[in-house]
Amino acid sequence: MSPFVIIKVNGKEWRSAVCFEGGKRPHWTLQFMDIEVMNMEHEIYIEVRDNDPFRTEMLGHVTTRINFFAVPGGRKEWLELFYMGSPAGKIHFRSEFLPQLVPVAVVERPVVMAPPVFVQQPVA
Repeated sequence: MSPFVIIKVNGKEWRSAVCFEGGKRPHWTLQFMDIEVMNMEHEIYIEVRDNDPFRTEMLGHVTTRINFFAVPGGRKEWLELFYMGSPAGKIHFRSEFLPQLVPVAVVERPVVMAPPVFVQQPVA
């Protein structure tokens, strides 16, 4: 498996690098995504896919609201991924919220607690 992550928010899309041969416990180097927060109730869609030479296959996804990440002091949290309504693993995110005149949330993504920076765990 060579997974990658897609994050969609406010009509914008971000893609991580492919973790070639990452298997069931991939990790990436530190990567950042800046999100301009206009409405704390907007949703963030997170999808993990396998990069196959002929197609990409969904491994799991989750949707949460921006206010989940945009909290004073930031957040470090595992999110449950689902595939066809069933648990498909977990993904770890770390965020930092920097309120300004126009609020901006910085989501530090793919993050795995030391040592990895991003992990998807298989469902037992």
